[in-house]
Amino acid sequence: MKFNFKKISAIASSVLLTGMTLGVAAAASFPAPFKAAGVDGTAVVYGLGADPMDATQANSIANYLSSQMPSTGTPTGDSVLLAKSSDNLNVGDAWTVFSGTVDDADLSTLLADGTYIADDNDEFKYEQSITLGAPTLTHFRDSDYEDLVGSATKTPVLGFKISSNVAVMNYTLDFIQDAESDIVSGDLDDIEGSDITLMGKTYYVSDFKNGTSSTYLGKLTLLDAANTAIVSEGETTTVNVAGKSYVVSIASLTTSQVKFIVNGETTNSLSSGSSFRLADNSYIGVKDLFQRDVSGVTGNAEFSIGSGKLEIESGSDIKLNDDTIQGVKGYIARSTGTSGSEKVNSIIIEWKTDEEMFLTPESELVMPGFGAVKFTMNDLIRPTEEKVTIENDGDTSIGLTVPIKDGDASFNILYGTSTGNFTGIGKASDERLATTNTSTLLFTEKSSGTDYDKWFVASYATTSEAESYLLKATVQYNSGTNRNETDIINVVTGETLCDDYYLGKACKIGDVSLTIGAIAYTSGGNETVSLTAGTGVSFNTIYTDGGLKIYLPYLATNNSVTQGAINFSLVAGDNLAGHSDDTFYLFMDGENKEDTIAGGTEFNFTIDNDGTTTNALQVSQVNNAGTGGASGLEVGTGSGNYEAYIVDDVAPRVIHYTKGDPDYAEVYYPTGDSETYAQVYLTEASASSSTTSAGSMVFTDSEKTSWSNKNVVLVGGNCVNSATAEVLGVSMSDCLNAFTAKTGAGTGQYVIQSVADKFATGKIAVVVAGYTKEDTAAAASRLILPGSNIDTSTGKNYLGVVGATGSSTISAVN
Repeated sequence: MKFNFKKISAIASSVLLTGMTLGVAAAASFPAPFKAAGVDGTAVVYGLGADPMDATQANSIANYLSSQMPSTGTPTGDSVLLAKSSDNLNVGDAWTVFSGTVDDADLSTLLADGTYIADDNDEFKYEQSITLGAPTLTHFRDSDYEDLVGSATKTPVLGFKISSNVAVMNYTLDFIQDAESDIVSGDLDDIEGSDITLMGKTYYVSDFKNGTSSTYLGKLTLLDAANTAIVSEGETTTVNVAGKSYVVSIASLTTSQVKFIVNGETTNSLSSGSSFRLADNSYIGVKDLFQRDVSGVTGNAEFSIGSGKLEIESGSDIKLNDDTIQGVKGYIARSTGTSGSEKVNSIIIEWKTDEEMFLTPESELVMPGFGAVKFTMNDLIRPTEEKVTIENDGDTSIGLTVPIKDGDASFNILYGTSTGNFTGIGKASDERLATTNTSTLLFTEKSSGTDYDKWFVASYATTSEAESYLLKATVQYNSGTNRNETDIINVVTGETLCDDYYLGKACKIGDVSLTIGAIAYTSGGNETVSLTAGTGVSFNTIYTDGGLKIYLPYLATNNSVTQGAINFSLVAGDNLAGHSDDTFYLFMDGENKEDTIAGGTEFNFTIDNDGTTTNALQVSQVNNAGTGGASGLEVGTGSGNYEAYIVDDVAPRVIHYTKGDPDYAEVYYPTGDSETYAQVYLTEASASSSTTSAGSMVFTDSEKTSWSNKNVVLVGGNCVNSATAEVLGVSMSDCLNAFTAKTGAGTGQYVIQSVADKFATGKIAVVVAGYTKEDTAAAASRLILPGSNIDTSTGKNYLGVVGATGSSTISAVN
């Protein structure tokens, strides 16, 4: 059985609310990314020929991961998803994406229409509804939240950070026919002693004061989970409340007051409508007194015992068990009654935050006092991410790695001098990237006999689909045909796609169509080919396989500030930041939720020199605003790694690495149905979410086709696990020496090491292996030890030492 632990982000003064707490590791710690990946992205792999102990450890890790899989689906019980069928709750959206009012059509139990029956048996129909506030789904980090969920380091999260005095919701019980009561001694006598239902919970009306306001009635006192009985002088009666028995008798009785004895505890003197708090924090309230007025007649008292007391006084914070609940106010609207009576129009409960509160997958938001409703958030719905990398390549050049249709395309986009100024597009003067914003590209393989262009990109795009290819052209003279010809080669796959093509011939590469133009070939001189783009084809953009558009630099001869335009003759003083020899803005644009190409929010990275003695090119800013951009948040205390989400339906995620020199950046872009959104539910307080089924996630190394496209935990060293050998780059035959040489782990030691992109782009392989099978078992135990905070992000490496008792100590190598 899986227990779904969530912290409660609410005022904790209610005796009606209890919660369990469980420490939560930092966002980069295991089981991330395996927890987030779910069944479609997680595998645990052990060696087919390994000792059975390795299989046991693999299953232990899999069982642990299964217990950590995200909560998904509709919660049990009465609930409503705060979204519309046509509009999910995306980053930057508020709850009000669910437009209108929540009523019985949404919460059929909590907000059911009903009939209120007063103590004099008059009936009044009512409706219930909830009006939502407007908290917004944002990317935030907050030390109070980290304390709440037990994180010991900086942990940005996508969720709801709700400041104090922010409206969460208003609840209204509206009497269709206003409830009327006689006024007796300043009380609404016909309502006292009745049961009333608020948000699916039944309360006993112990007292109801008329008050003096012309707009609102006075104080309404309610007992929760109450049972009513009558006890006579000289007798006892037993009442059961919330599974507990109360034996009640009368200690003394007058015409106006009574003292009870409840389970041996004597109350104060109580008048009709008043209550007394018992030792177990339940309450006994007096409904009515029947004092003997003739000798020999026995008096009695009608009472109610409830597990808690709620006081609603118009315009004031409600009180729960005599404690004020800050931020939850009540209003009891009156309407005009007949002579000697008053009418109740509606009861309104206004919930505003009294202090900063949070709603995330790890933190629920429970209504204080009433405890009847809560807001809960499932794990973020986000497709598998692909990764784009922008990083320095040899001081004077900046490189780009883009996952395109055929695989990862790695090439350079700008190069410069040792002074840090740009001088060309590509990697160097003899390794250029040929680009243009026109329909005709001149690819120069050689200029005056010297290498010149190394790559070009051809992309095809419509409003709904796109594909790109990283290509190069070779030029030669064919003596057999007596003509100049060209070959078009796919750089990623190495395949020659258009072999011996000549002037006027159309080269088709997927949906990309290129017409071969003039071909010039001079041995030891110039070797060029002109390529004309077909419909929908461009030479200055590249699209990831998932649909992210990236604008490549192209040479502009004017002061253009169009995406990608650059003029190397313009210097910083020309005030063309992002398009001159001093800085370049690398623009990107994702899809919208309808998968419209470039329909998202455009963002950019600033490329310039790092200001050190080497003047290495770097990514200095995101969206023109420093580390991670204006909304960048550090992941892990002191890491220098800043995370930001672009605010739109897809929400591309950016990591800006600023700790070392030079700085670089990665973009994580959701693929497939790219939309990112939160599932937030308004539910009854007792509801719980279902969980993702882990399914089968344990495989042997021989079943590579079943696990190679997933995030994988590799159990066992290279001696017994071929997958581990592949990750470490060693053979299985030279096992122990190679294992120690690669990992640093010798006798009585183990390693936990994370490597990215080894089997599939954007996926992580974590090696969990020891020098012996016993050491491997210690590594697996340490990995899943609660609170171990093993960081499983790319490049992390831990070395563990196993003691004589089997316990281990572990230290981070990097």
